[in-house]
Amino acid sequence: MISLLQAIIDFFTSLVGILSGALGFLLLVLAYVLTHPETVEKWHSILARGFSYVSTRAEKAAVSTNIQAEINSFAKDMNNETLGAMPYGIKIEWTREATRETLLRSGEVIVRMKHHRDQSRNMVYAALAYVSKGFLPHGRHYLEEKLARSADHIMTRKVFVKRSLSDALHLYVSEFLEPEVKHDPTIQRHCEAFERLDREGFFTKIFAREIERLGLRLYPAVATSDIVKETSDFVDFLQIVAEKRPGERVPGGTLFVRPRFRTAIALIASADVLAAAGVTPHLSWISKCWDRGADTVYLCARGSANIKVAQGIARILVSTGSVEKLSDDTTTTYSPEGEPVSLIIIVLYKKGP
Repeated sequence: MISLLQAIIDFFTSLVGILSGALGFLLLVLAYVLTHPETVEKWHSILARGFSYVSTRAEKAAVSTNIQAEINSFAKDMNNETLGAMPYGIKIEWTREATRETLLRSGEVIVRMKHHRDQSRNMVYAALAYVSKGFLPHGRHYLEEKLARSADHIMTRKVFVKRSLSDALHLYVSEFLEPEVKHDPTIQRHCEAFERLDREGFFTKIFAREIERLGLRLYPAVATSDIVKETSDFVDFLQIVAEKRPGERVPGGTLFVRPRFRTAIALIASADVLAAAGVTPHLSWISKCWDRGADTVYLCARGSANIKVAQGIARILVSTGSVEKLSDDTTTTYSPEGEPVSLIIIVLYKKGP
């Protein structure tokens, strides 16, 4: 009797252990699904593609989930890099109409489009539609139309480059980017300016963040001519700073304070200047920027030695308690000779009184 009772107890103990383990596993799976939706979407795409031979509907599901996985992964990375300038994901809805339609719904950019047998073409159409609504969703209203379109071109191209979608990239450049650039000198000029900003790390980390931050403050106010001029002036300012050569002074300085912008760019000096004067001039200049109305300083440095200097300056400023570090990103850019160079842009925000 005792042995039978013990056997029953052992059985239920084992059963509870099994159920607990299964529950724990299910909770882990659920947690992964909730925190990595773009990866789960990619798995869904692979499975759907495997069954695509069964029906047209399954093929469309495979195509849409693949597009969504690629663009959502890109958008997640860009939103982190821009501190909020690409906040929405994408969802594809297939239609029979040839025209494409985009709308915002439940935190996603819904792209309604016709399905094509060419997957690269589907990807290009979806990316173009998504970026026009999902990139700078508030700030774009305060950009001159061709300036906004040029920014979209640079960001759309980044989708294909960052996700290694070479076929889509070739199609996009040959059928969309190059024809428009060749036939519109203004678009060409703006695209060249944004390319320069992108090489310097300014396009995503400074331009996109500042324009969307402006949009969040103003939207849905009307885009008056003075607001549009101010955003255009800001882009011109960034281009001048980006084109500065080592040791060269920027005409007008690297402080841009206007009614709607309060931004400064602190460029870490060359090694010989730092050796002679240390970081005191940088700290003094940044302090003057705060006093003159700046609320954000972008601390920029190239090369491992200067990056350490920039990080040290940031630590000193944050330790005062009046400055908050919003971002500290290191990336790789290239010198005029094509050599890879490490770049850091630290975003420092002056807390209110």
